[in-house]
Amino acid sequence: DYESAVLRTPESEFRTKRCNQWVSSKISWLPTGVWDALAQPEELDPYAEYVLGFDGSFSGDTTVIVGCRKARDEEDKPYIFLVKAWEKPVDADDTWRVDILDAENAIRDFCAKYKVREVACDPYRWQRSMEALADVGIPIVEWPSTSAKRMIPACANFFDAVVEKRIAHDGDPLL
Repeated sequence: DYESAVLRTPESEFRTKRCNQWVSSKISWLPTGVWDALAQPEELDPYAEYVLGFDGSFSGDTTVIVGCRKARDEEDKPYIFLVKAWEKPVDADDTWRVDILDAENAIRDFCAKYKVREVACDPYRWQRSMEALADVGIPIVEWPSTSAKRMIPACANFFDAVVEKRIAHDGDPLL
């Protein structure tokens, strides 16, 4: 019964009712512990090829640049890492804003140091930055995160890669 229940019961419910464990959320996107198990900190390879993902906010959300080193061969796994993030400080008032120039410079600096195939950006509120970066030769690709047609398969593919342990990451707690 226990083995059957673990397969058909949502994790938080199973942990609460069968294991007598407190859980902090009823809904968890990834199974507990799976993401943490993929942490394998490594130095970035200056000769590898990278893709950056950028999702910018304005004031109340987090703005993040995430990198992914492509797998170098069939034995290797893609490696995900945090390039930089901007979060509203807990003690900040409503005038706090993401430093747009700092975000643009972080992308420029990374692209100057490493071989970047593309920078996938969510364009909402960041069209001018995308144009400015493209104008200096940075390979910007528009990736609207509000597009269900794109995001549903992307999230499903990412979920499968995590659960099947086909990726690794730097272990950054914010990531």
